[in-house]
Amino acid sequence: MSFDQRPGKMRVVSDGSQSPKMRRTDDPAAAPPVAAPVALPAPAKQRLPILGAALFVIACALGGVAVAVVRPFGLG
Repeated sequence: MSFDQRPGKMRVVSDGSQSPKMRRTDDPAAAPPVAAPVALPAPAKQRLPILGAALFVIACALGGVAVAVVRPFGLG
């Protein structure tokens, strides 16, 4: 068996849920107080990018016209 195909040493990782800092308590008196959630402002209304869409359509139309004009001259 080549060196790169040999199984490597396994690392032993402790279970984080057993940590005393992260352990959940069922006693509400021992739980730290929780702050009230902060109200976020309403998101701005999403609008369609009309200018970008209009420029795309105009560019496509101009490209079609350019192909129609250039094609009969044998350049396309």
